[in-house]
Amino acid sequence: SPPRWAGSGHRLLLSADRTLVLKELSSEDVADVHGLLSHYHQYVVQCHGQTLLPRFLGMYRVSVDSEDTYLLVMRNLFSHRLPVHRKYDLKGSLVDREASDKEKGKELPTLKDVDFLNKNEKVFVEEEQQREFMEKLKRDVEFLVQQKLMDYSLLLGIHEVERGEQEEEEELEEEEFGGGDEAGMGDP
Repeated sequence: SPPRWAGSGHRLLLSADRTLVLKELSSEDVADVHGLLSHYHQYVVQCHGQTLLPRFLGMYRVSVDSEDTYLLVMRNLFSHRLPVHRKYDLKGSLVDREASDKEKGKELPTLKDVDFLNKNEKVFVEEEQQREFMEKLKRDVEFLVQQKLMDYSLLLGIHEVERGEQEEEEELEEEEFGGGDEAGMGDP
């Protein structure tokens, strides 16, 4: 069975600059994660950082009023500059792989394989990039199997360039309009 910490039942926190993700762990998960991190570090060094796996930066214990919280810190897989408009957690299976209505009601839901197919999504990747991607994916899966981690998925974030440009223009217009109002309010 997959380790408890790998699942989605733990709280995720995002740093203010959106470059870091912190995953809260239970005290029971710490030993498992600690054991994995040493193998993970060796793997990342061996493959020269050419991996699709999360970039784990450390595991920390935070003590406040004698209560311990354990945090796994990793680099955000998504760009901190470009907004993600849709995201998918893909496993390559259709069994129980549709986001719940509750999840779909969120501002940025994490959709799944059935949702990807129902929306008729397509991702086009150039031949050389596809070859590199598949090499990394194969190598990463082999590492995860060696670690007996059988519950893994591909997190896919989609940024729509045209939508991003439109949102950026709207933000600039709002800033200009808001700035003009504030300047006029203080004048005698």
